[in-house]
Amino acid sequence: MADDVMAQSGALQGLLRLAAPLSFGSRHLGPLVAAFMAEYPRIEVSLDLDDRHVDLLGGGYDLALRIGRLADSALRARRLGLSRRALCCSPDYAARHGLPATLDALPGHSCLGYANTTAGHLWRFAPAGQPEGEPRSLVLRGRLTANSGEALLDAATAGIGLVVLPRFLLCDAVRQGRLLRVEIPGWEPVPDVIQLVYPPTPALPLKTRRLLDYRRRASASPSPGTCLSSRALPRQAAGQDEETRMSATSLVPDAEVAAAQARCREAGVANGDVLTQPIAAARASTQAYQAFLNAGGPQMARVEEVVLDHATPPLRLRLYHPRGGSAPRPAYLHIHGGGFAVGSLDSLDRWKREIADEADMVAVGLDYALAPEHPYPTAIHQVLAALRWLREHGAAHGIDGARLAVGGDSAGGNMALNALLRLRDAGEPLPALGVIVYGMLSARHGTPSHRDRGDGRFGLSTEKLDWFWTQYLPDPALREDAGAAPLLADLHGLPRLLLQAAALDPLLDDTLDLGRRLTEAGVPHGMTVYEGVPHGFIGQTALLGKANAARREVVAALRKAFPAH
Repeated sequence: MADDVMAQSGALQGLLRLAAPLSFGSRHLGPLVAAFMAEYPRIEVSLDLDDRHVDLLGGGYDLALRIGRLADSALRARRLGLSRRALCCSPDYAARHGLPATLDALPGHSCLGYANTTAGHLWRFAPAGQPEGEPRSLVLRGRLTANSGEALLDAATAGIGLVVLPRFLLCDAVRQGRLLRVEIPGWEPVPDVIQLVYPPTPALPLKTRRLLDYRRRASASPSPGTCLSSRALPRQAAGQDEETRMSATSLVPDAEVAAAQARCREAGVANGDVLTQPIAAARASTQAYQAFLNAGGPQMARVEEVVLDHATPPLRLRLYHPRGGSAPRPAYLHIHGGGFAVGSLDSLDRWKREIADEADMVAVGLDYALAPEHPYPTAIHQVLAALRWLREHGAAHGIDGARLAVGGDSAGGNMALNALLRLRDAGEPLPALGVIVYGMLSARHGTPSHRDRGDGRFGLSTEKLDWFWTQYLPDPALREDAGAAPLLADLHGLPRLLLQAAALDPLLDDTLDLGRRLTEAGVPHGMTVYEGVPHGFIGQTALLGKANAARREVVAALRKAFPAH
């Protein structure tokens, strides 16, 4: 094409016609082109995004980005790098069908792929760590074939089958827990080559050369949060792939969050701050904050309190009995959060009433002993005492002791998981379901979510969490004890779990890593990361739509665990 440079002004101008695959182009070439046009204001660009290969010569394109082998040898190409790919499936698919442990197991699964027919498509794997090694090819079939990566991604997250896609396309779904990364020991999908291709002209037009040079400069200083490199997809334990596990665009609170915070300020309430208040004052502030959040909500048929004198120290339970229905009902014991040091029986009172009403079951709260007055393991022993009492004596209070579930938020999530592990180890009957809401599951503070979200601007901070752990575990060595930090425990043999997390929470990685470890242990589970909300959001059902969505998810899980007789 003619080189449109005005010699008299030296200004670069003219029309650049570009083509790229839809998903890659919209995520990576689009922002690059926008920045390039800002630097060269007299350049016009026509950007064609399509997953089909365009006719570069016949279509009059200056440049195209292609992923994969170059079929047309008449074109010239400049290699940009590799698009690494990963094998993934949804947590629901993994729970229903299990995960393939070898390549030979793949034909027994629904394998979604790029193809125009259902006769089969080719998946290629190379020895792990050797992308140029001798590959192994498999012709596989699945319930869906498509020429769109987005369509395959949607199908995989819906539980239709396994999928191999570029990591940049999978990154958000894996981070949010909608997909799990499937690892086959010794093998990984063969990466595709990313190339810029252009017509075989004797000399590239100046406008094309400028764009190539600009791309090279931009790639030398990638923007934070990019989810493109081989380090970009969550996998394995903390310390691997951490730099780009989280997307910078996810660190934006919903508008509802700001409005809810304004409502709390108008009411003169806020969570207690253990870093600036004496512990008694922090507890009092939290109590007033909870009273504000608890206003309204459904009425119960009755609310009764029971004291377990045999627990040490004696433990007070509150039983929420919904209206209608008939006893005996299943029961859900929820353990409140507060860093093991704040909170009370009134914490999440409205939320527990909503759970009881919507799930048609008895919701149970407990007033466990707080640190630092009662450090580990006092509270967990009380939780076990409550579960055993419900199992053995619940019938006298309209509860079916054979149909129990347990859950908790934050520190309560720690104790709920801890209780399940201890009941398993003791050989006792296990609750049918565990609910772990943004669990405080480990004392590690070097994770990406602590780094990106732990400065306190979203409420909870790494500094506060460290203070809480110090009160709960006076002996620092206990921070590495699986009895206190259940993320470190053997997770085999647990019942189905529902995991919920907040995207603006320094504890986010605890939930993500728990989900990965549950998959490795073969424990059925579901996981949802609620975008745009901070730690503690579930109790704000009067203020936040996503708090209601999270509650409805808990209710659905409880109803599934305990179908109506």
